Amino acid sequence: MKLDKKVIAKLSRLSKISLKEEEIDSLSKDLSNILAYIEQLNEVATENIVPTQQVTGLVNVLRTDIADYTFEKSDMVSTMPEVDENGALKVRAVFTEDSPSH
Repeated sequence: MKLDKKVIAKLSRLSKISLKEEEIDSLSKDLSNILAYIEQLNEVATENIVPTQQVTGLVNVLRTDIADYTFEKSDMVSTMPEVDENGALKVRAVFTEDSPSH
């Protein structure tokens, strides 16, 4: 599958990542090569191969999930600079519509 500059530019806009023209050229080539390699892997005959799920022999040791006391909501709320009328904690916005793309 070949990804042309137009597709890379659209992906850039959708992901809000600004790219220079030379970066678009480079990504177009690199991603096309990656997709070509994946297409090659898809052609490998794996019908008679048993799937490998665990190769190290390690085993998860699980514990019982027991609810435990951690804190009182009122104690936590009292340490926050802002709380709304419903007692929800207010935090500064991380993403906004006018955030610069990187």
